[in-house]
Amino acid sequence: MEKASLLKIKCECCGGQEFIEEKKNVFKCVFCGTSYYLDKPTTKNKIKVINNTYNVYGNHDNSDQTSINHLVKSANYFLIKLKNYDKAKDLFERITIEAPHDYRGWWGLICAENYNLNSRLAFENGHDPHEYEEESENFRSITIAAPKTIAQKLLETWDNYLQGYDDLVADEIQEELQSELDDIDKQISESQETIKKSTYDYSVFCVKAASFCAAAIAILMILSDNGNGWNLLLLALVCIFVDFVFYANLFDVVELVCSDLHETLEKERSKLTELSKQRSKLLDRMKEI
Repeated sequence: MEKASLLKIKCECCGGQEFIEEKKNVFKCVFCGTSYYLDKPTTKNKIKVINNTYNVYGNHDNSDQTSINHLVKSANYFLIKLKNYDKAKDLFERITIEAPHDYRGWWGLICAENYNLNSRLAFENGHDPHEYEEESENFRSITIAAPKTIAQKLLETWDNYLQGYDDLVADEIQEELQSELDDIDKQISESQETIKKSTYDYSVFCVKAASFCAAAIAILMILSDNGNGWNLLLLALVCIFVDFVFYANLFDVVELVCSDLHETLEKERSKLTELSKQRSKLLDRMKEI
């Protein structure tokens, strides 16, 4: 195994790069079962495929094994090169029927039904490998048919596929949560702006009311000091008329404006409090993922 890793062998049949050592200088691809012979590993990585020279399944008829090997090679070509997963699945199913003892059929079937263990494709097509794993009997068949070392390697490969899928799901959830967080931040900003504007309008209204009253008092004082009795009488009559006609309506307007501003402030403050709580919850969820 170490020699194969050092020489960076790549399976010519399926492109796999993990091997187990069958015997001296002979290595078998974990994924498709193709055997390779390393001619003096210290030289220029010379390798050649071994055709039916070593069989881990016991004494089977060479012609049958040759037929299975041909099917495996064809299925892997559809799976890896052509990315025709349906056709690959058909061929791997045929292998599981004709050679149920050959783990390559079961493993190939798993790969064909999971986009050749491409986490991105599975995610984009809404294929959840966790559900597939729970429903599939192929994994049990692999543990029975494959040598222990190979079965372990294949299951590790599957776990890596699951992890890649889970990472993509986590990224999507993070993006959704971030979008919600941005929306809440926008609402908080708008609410704060509304509170600021309402407070400003309330302050301006109070200043204007105070200015109006001060101006009225100033006019009264001027007229009282410099005017004569007829002016004072006329001013009193005008004040009585204004008081009679507009008094109730004027204070109703003042009360309405103040009440509306106060209600707006309370509403926005409550909204701001609720948005802050939602924001805190979102941040907690984002930390958990």
